[in-house]
Amino acid sequence: MVKSDDLEVRETALKKVLSIRSEEPAKKRLKKITPINTEATHWSELISLSQSGICEPALTENIPDQVLQEALLNGSKVELPDLPSHSQSVERAVKLTSEAAHTVYGLEARQNHIIAKTVSRQMRPSFASKGSYTQHYDDLGI
Repeated sequence: MVKSDDLEVRETALKKVLSIRSEEPAKKRLKKITPINTEATHWSELISLSQSGICEPALTENIPDQVLQEALLNGSKVELPDLPSHSQSVERAVKLTSEAAHTVYGLEARQNHIIAKTVSRQMRPSFASKGSYTQHYDDLGI
């Protein structure tokens, strides 16, 4: 919401972050599922920001209050890094970690399995298509 193009949504988010900071900090960040408003007409209405227990987003924790207040007064956007929330590389890493957990026992053994698998993949030549794969092995005489 802090990076929204809609000024009203952005102001609501900045006010909420500043109000969370002014409250007594929570001892633990509880992982609980926030109820979703199925009657929402805009994405900013999907959760109720008036609930208790809402924590500050991790991306805004290192931004000083002064920067947030200036953005609120000027109506400007706060500069946040563009981070992909889900990408193909994340899926590959999860698959590799899960495979290692099924194959070996222990943290060190799992780490070594992942490293060995990664190094092995880097050593193999990459191919643009299936045809170039078969051509490579034909050239080797296999």
